[in-house]
Amino acid sequence: MKTKLVGLLVLMMYASVTLPAQNAINYDALRQRADLLLEESVRARDFVGVAAAIMIDGEMVWAGGAGYRDQENQLPADRFMLHRIASVAKPMTAVAILQLEAAGKIELDLPIQTYVPQFPEKPEGTVTIRHLLQHTSGIGAYQSNAEYYSMVEYPTQAAAMAFFQDRPLLFSPGTDYHYTTFGYIVLGAIIEAVSGDSYAAYMREHIWTPAGMTHTDIEHFGEELPQKSKLYGHTNAGTIIEDTYDNLSFKYAGGGIHSTVEDLLLFGQALLDNRLLSAEQFALMQTPPELEQEGFPYAMGCYPYGSEEYGRAIRHGGAQSGTTTFWHTYLDKRIVVAILTNTAGASREIDALRGSLNNLAHFPEIAEQPTRLITLLTDEELNRFVGKFQFDHGPEFEISRQGQHLLFSREDRPSVRMFPYSKTALLMRQYQSRIEFELNENEDYSRLTVYNWEEELTAKRIE
Repeated sequence: MKTKLVGLLVLMMYASVTLPAQNAINYDALRQRADLLLEESVRARDFVGVAAAIMIDGEMVWAGGAGYRDQENQLPADRFMLHRIASVAKPMTAVAILQLEAAGKIELDLPIQTYVPQFPEKPEGTVTIRHLLQHTSGIGAYQSNAEYYSMVEYPTQAAAMAFFQDRPLLFSPGTDYHYTTFGYIVLGAIIEAVSGDSYAAYMREHIWTPAGMTHTDIEHFGEELPQKSKLYGHTNAGTIIEDTYDNLSFKYAGGGIHSTVEDLLLFGQALLDNRLLSAEQFALMQTPPELEQEGFPYAMGCYPYGSEEYGRAIRHGGAQSGTTTFWHTYLDKRIVVAILTNTAGASREIDALRGSLNNLAHFPEIAEQPTRLITLLTDEELNRFVGKFQFDHGPEFEISRQGQHLLFSREDRPSVRMFPYSKTALLMRQYQSRIEFELNENEDYSRLTVYNWEEELTAKRIE
């Protein structure tokens, strides 16, 4: 329902909306609301720095940033922030492979040893390029933090592949799904072997330059560049810390690229315009394997999905040291949305932000509705929310405090961060639900109401 879609917008009054005619869009209001969403994310300690942008039918209607790309030196994060895109590199690598397939230089269903003979044949079965693209090869993933935070410089993707190529497969290729960056490292080695170029050189000539992506490249370890962001993470208590600066040469093809949000928009637009792939190849990219997968199925370097309100779309997220990212391309509405953050471990937080920006791009009139702003409270005011409660017709739950964070917990669900927007009300931004306390004559926080979508659930304090 449209009510639910609008409910996805963070920090908004929720109401049913209809996408207006293009000439009716108030772009000034859209830009102001988008800027506010970023500022609120930083205020909520979701990210140290964030940049995001929206393109509608080939026009970049907004790009902005909030927080810091370098907190120690107070350097702001803005639309030009250069940062790791993590696994958003995978759709770019998939496009490169499909270009080579269209040129007749590879076949997707031949054994990968046809192109990288140094990769050992496996007793579990034959691995093909199609398997690698769709994460059905059986190749495993990181086995330790030392592998995840690699500090080794690899001159080629083939050299990186040698690190894990002798390991057994997890299952017979084509029989199951297991997401792994390692499979895309093998694809990078195939690109190098077939093209005769380095991975970076091929991508620069055939993808980044044709798409107009002038700020996109592989990340060279130790290289200092203008607008390049530092890497951060946050502890469970909400304290900001610097994250590990690892060497991405291990996984260029699966997550070793840096870019800007504006360049990510251009990548999506180039796909929409069929400037990187033909319509047939682009359709192939969106074809998942015939396997049972939880959630949205993975195709070739992207998750395809669709809905009545949004139409057909593809997307990919990314997470690595100091980084959480997201990229959406809406095929029917011709909308591209990109988000880069310099903070690790913020997948839930970026989910809330991307839902808000996606709705804003599709339903721009939301920008003219009133907002609920996060309020900073004192320790005493925060502690008044803390306690154990029970729904009048349901289970118990707890509101606890961890540092400056408030958490909503139930036995059957993971903890969810909450944010005060008044001295008596909290917002669960990830689920777009709110809690409002009813004060009695003693002004204690003994009863509350949870507003969750179209439901109103009342509860009382039991401890």
